Amino acid sequence: LGEIRVHESYATLRPQQIESAWRIAVAQLLQIATMAMVLVLIVRWLITRRLARLAAGVAQLHPLDPSARITLPHRRLLAQYDELDALVETLNRLHADRAEEASLRAQAQAALGARVREIETTLEALSDGVLALRPDGSVLYGNDTVARLLGRETDTLPGQHWTTLFTLTDEDRAAVQNHWLEQALLAGAQRHLRGGLRVAPRAAPSFIAELNAVPLPQPGDATMLLVLRDISTEIDQERQIAYQAFHDPLTGLGNRTK
Repeated sequence: LGEIRVHESYATLRPQQIESAWRIAVAQLLQIATMAMVLVLIVRWLITRRLARLAAGVAQLHPLDPSARITLPHRRLLAQYDELDALVETLNRLHADRAEEASLRAQAQAALGARVREIETTLEALSDGVLALRPDGSVLYGNDTVARLLGRETDTLPGQHWTTLFTLTDEDRAAVQNHWLEQALLAGAQRHLRGGLRVAPRAAPSFIAELNAVPLPQPGDATMLLVLRDISTEIDQERQIAYQAFHDPLTGLGNRTK
């Protein structure tokens, strides 16, 4: 009977122990879940919301205003300086430096644009044709005068290679002399020629030209400025004067001076 009592007591105690263990495990799980919820709330209210405010502040910064700053609201209980405040301070310093640099760059670009417009206005007022050429021979800029000489619209000149606009020939149009300008582009040296060459546009009458190739400072998009002037009338007048100086006006024969 004693052995039966011991066996029955153990059989009764074991289910109670298992039930107690389950109760303890459930209580601990509830404690863990409660702590997890508290941590989620802390992250949600203390970190996530402040990060969202930080992102919104960064997005609202004006890129050219050095005085613009990111601010994070603090509750009374969270008034102490933390890592997010350090991050905000670093971002504010970085933005101030970048904004000042961007402002100076914008001012420089505005001044450069005004200077370019001033130069373009001056070039437009010239009676000579002006072409700004890139290293590959394509046109970067052309004024109204050169467009008129070449029989083109001014806005159609940029991007075209100069050989698609005109060719250089000798005065009697017997041979192409494009090498004069090609050598000037390759050498990057100033070259000047008055007469001797004729500019033969693709879409306009040819003319005897005074050419002036001027290299431009580097670095820059354009490497050479080509100035063209139609001197056909001048050359004809000079030749007429020279002929009259050495020929009799009535007979056309050479005079004594000749």
